[in-house]
Amino acid sequence: ERAATAAAITYATDELQRLRRSSVLNEMFHISQEGPFGTINGFRLGRLPEQLVPWEEVNAAWGQACLLLDALVKRCGLPTTQYRLLPRGSHSAVQVAGDVLELYSSDGGLSRFFLDRRFDLAMSAFLGCLREVARFLQRDPAMRLPFKIEGDK
Repeated sequence: ERAATAAAITYATDELQRLRRSSVLNEMFHISQEGPFGTINGFRLGRLPEQLVPWEEVNAAWGQACLLLDALVKRCGLPTTQYRLLPRGSHSAVQVAGDVLELYSSDGGLSRFFLDRRFDLAMSAFLGCLREVARFLQRDPAMRLPFKIEGDK
């Protein structure tokens, strides 16, 4: 009984240490690359004329990215900014100064021109929010983004 109890305690202690070392966000959001596309949880984040990724997949990727950035904002205690992320799955949005910009698009006729403009503005707002989070986190010199954000690029 003593050996079994000692083994159970050792197992529980090891498991607790493993869980303390794990990151919930790393477990929930797998960020990778598939060809020319960045991916999040297997969803490609973009389209190219020669590789038309379905809008449903692109929208899902943006929804995952929005949820991740929102979780980071809340976790690091970032003071209220001009951006408010609205993670809503494939229909996520970014609120800027009271204007809600849709972070998704679709195949549509003439209305697509106007929707895509709002989608472009939403992507720029997302990058602006990411830039603010990075600036806040860069108080620690070890925290650096691998790429510089300049305007909407």
